[in-house]
Amino acid sequence: EAVDAGREPAVDWAEDACPPEDPHPVTERTRAAARAIPAILRNRLVFVWLIQIYPPFTYLFKEEVIRIVRENYMNYDLNVSFIADALNKNLDYVSRTFKKTTKIGLLDYIHLTRIARAKELLTEKRNMTVLQISSIVGYLNCDSFIRTFKQKEGMTPGKYRETHT
Repeated sequence: EAVDAGREPAVDWAEDACPPEDPHPVTERTRAAARAIPAILRNRLVFVWLIQIYPPFTYLFKEEVIRIVRENYMNYDLNVSFIADALNKNLDYVSRTFKKTTKIGLLDYIHLTRIARAKELLTEKRNMTVLQISSIVGYLNCDSFIRTFKQKEGMTPGKYRETHT
């Protein structure tokens, strides 16, 4: 697991960042078949073809990317390249496929996941500073965290804490 010992396990913080449930049923059998396919198929054209004709496979790809983000949101190095490496896929492919299946950019999803967790910490952990929270949710630079938070929420983290406690 990529979760540090002192940190909480990954949970569903950014459910609102993804579209509603996929209309195609995904069964355990489908998941097992999809997990086996990358070991069998090394031809990228076949893989792309499969995703286009078999929507549940695309849904599983989306689930896997979301799982990686939720388990690693606190990692400063989490970005599209990190996820592409984890999936052993091309960066452009990962970015394009995620956007196509969720209607939201992957980097935006990473930021929304981090901001959602930060909002929880801002209201629940009054003793923590904005600097501490920014570090916990995966930002190396507090100014970058504040700028991103304000862009996504329309107010600074300090103002959010004032209005939500």
